[in-house]
Amino acid sequence: MGSFTLTEKLRALESDGLVVRRVIDSSPPQVEYSLSPRGTAFEPVFEAMVKVSAELERLDAIEVSDLPVLADNDAP
Repeated sequence: MGSFTLTEKLRALESDGLVVRRVIDSSPPQVEYSLSPRGTAFEPVFEAMVKVSAELERLDAIEVSDLPVLADNDAP
């Protein structure tokens, strides 16, 4: 994702009240984003997404050759 697209997305999240944007007076200027109280309501969703992602990575790591082969009489 390019910096322009990222900035657009973050500003949209700010507009929706999900993140807070803080400009840090430095040289060069810096911007920091954090979850707003409204944004923290999504933490359980984020945690579930991380859990699913980890499980998918684990499943992707299993070699097909490591999976058990079902005999014809084992099929449902």
